[in-house]
This record gives sequence, C-alpha cells and structure tokens, in this order.
Amino acid sequence: MHFGGRVFGLSREGRNKVKRIFLAFVLSIIASLALAMFAFTQFQTYLSQPGEKSTTTELSFERGSSAASILKKLEDEGVITQGRLVYLYLRYFQRGPHFKAGDYLFEAHLSPNEVLEKLQTGFVREFPILVREGATLRDIGQSIVQSGLANADEVEIALGDKALIKEFGVPERCQQDCKGSVSGGMEGYLFPDTYHFRRGTPVSDILRKMRSRLDEVLDGATRARMAELGWSLHKTLTLASIVEKETASAEERPLIAGLFLNRLKIGMKLQTDPTVIYSASDFNGNIGKRDLQKVHPYNTYVIQGLPPGPIAAAGIASIRAALWPKESRNLYFVSRNDRTHEFCETYACHQKAVKRWQIDYFRN
Repeated sequence: MHFGGRVFGLSREGRNKVKRIFLAFVLSIIASLALAMFAFTQFQTYLSQPGEKSTTTELSFERGSSAASILKKLEDEGVITQGRLVYLYLRYFQRGPHFKAGDYLFEAHLSPNEVLEKLQTGFVREFPILVREGATLRDIGQSIVQSGLANADEVEIALGDKALIKEFGVPERCQQDCKGSVSGGMEGYLFPDTYHFRRGTPVSDILRKMRSRLDEVLDGATRARMAELGWSLHKTLTLASIVEKETASAEERPLIAGLFLNRLKIGMKLQTDPTVIYSASDFNGNIGKRDLQKVHPYNTYVIQGLPPGPIAAAGIASIRAALWPKESRNLYFVSRNDRTHEFCETYACHQKAVKRWQIDYFRN
C-alpha cells in the first residue's frame, strides 16, 4: 500500500530521527554492558587480590548475625574493604550471602574470596589443646581450661564422670595386674597429642577424642604383643607411664622397662620416684624420707608390684618399650644429671654410681 513516501505516517526525516534514537539506545546499552563488564571484571580482580591487613584477626559472629553486619565488622577490622559492595555482589550474583556463625581466625593478607569462603563453608576457628607425653590428668585439665573451651568446674566434672570412666574401659578394681582400687580414674587413658576443637564442644567429647586416639595408635602388632604377654591394656599403660616419667631418652626407655620387669620378677619393689611424686598431694619439688615412707597405693617404695593404675599419659614409644623391653640383668639406675642414666646389675655398682653422680657431682 502506498502512503506517498511515508512509512507508518513518518517522513524520511522522521525515519532517520528514529534510526538515530534507536542507534543511540543500542549504543548506550552496549556502553552500559561494557561498563558493567569492566566493573564486574575489576571487582573480580579485587576479590582475588591479597588483603592489606598484615596481622591475624580473631573474630566471633553470633548466631543470627546478619550478613551485612558481619561484612561491616570485617571492614571495620580491616580484614576486607568495600564491605557494602561485597554484600551487593553476593546478593545479586550469588543469590544472597549465607554465612555461618562461629569463631574465625583470619590470617594476614587473605583475599576477600578467601574470607568469604571461610564464612560460607563454616571453616570456623578450632582451638588447640596440647597433651604432652607424661602429662597427668591435672595437666590435661589445665590445658583444656587454658584453651578457653571450658571452665575449671566443667573440666573437673567431666574428668570425674564415673560413667565416662567406665566407657573408657578403666577397670573399677584391678585383678591380677595390681592391688586395690583404681583411684586415678581415666589417668593414662587420654593419649598425648595435639588436638583441635571448635568452641562449644562438650568436655566429654574432648575426652572421648583423646581416648579414641589411644585406640588408633595401638596397632595390630601392639595388641598382639599384649595378648602374647597376657597383659591387659591397664597393666601396659601403668608400666608405660612409669617409663615415660623416668626418662626422656628414647634409647633408654626399653632399658628402663626391662629393669622394672627384672625387679617385678624377683619380687623387688619398683622404688620409682615418679610414683612417689604422684602420690604426694603437697609435693614441693624435693623427695624426702617422709615421702618415701608415706603409705599410699601409688607409692612403689611402700607397695609391692605395680601401682593400681597409670600415673601419666604415656606416648607410643614408652608403650612399645614396656611391651618390647631390652633384656638385661640391670636392677638399678641413677641419673647422670644430663637426662641419661647409668645402669647397674648389683647394689654395690649402684652405690658407686650414686656417689659419682649424686654426691661427688654436686659436691664439686
């Protein structure tokens, strides 16, 4: 149909004007897209760049904290910059920020992406608890309290929980391994290692992890050896704990274990100082005649045989030494004051060693 040179009622000039407007509109869209793409690319670069803060930051976010408030706190602490832009990015490009509450440790120079990954995956801070070889229950309890995961009352209640002690396999009374009741509770059943726990972990679960770690390190060969000797876990841990407290030398552990077994075979008292220290509630750092003569189930200068239970947490090296001792005729040993010992088969030899290392040594 002919409209006399007009299309839809528009003149040529009108059509050109529409074209120019449409072209401008298209160009503006292209420019906007290009600008948006540039901004998005720049923001992606920002997200991947290391942060400026050069120190580690510890922050806690309570349950119910909004994403906006968390990002603002991070910005206030210098962990990230542009907290508001990060929030908008997450909201419109990742279907909203979803952060998890908890305690966080933000290391130095973390990129915003790394910070966000922690918050989104719930990679919250875990608090370390170090249980050293030779640690007593009191030491372990103090370590738990110092970690900030529990207070002293909570730890004391858990350590004395009779149901938990029974769960850990601690015998209520010894049979052939020793005499009397086990007054030390779970002493020796918590394996020395470095553990990590999140805030809010019950003390009972902390102790369960330490107990299960013991089961993990007792491999098939170790358990087979216990069965071969006819030893219970309790007896093994008891002897191993004494070895652990007597020496820090890896080479000496099998020697000392063998020496104590020699004493047990001939009915000689173990007479080991660490058991005296363990039985003394008011030990002041020096062992006196009164301490040696104190009647106590754990004082091996008084009792015959092994004490009722472990006196500390033994490491795997001491456990192995107790099960695979080095054979000898040694019955005595004395410290050389350098964390090693001189071993003797006879008391006469021992007297000379004592004179050399404990009398003449300190006299000179």
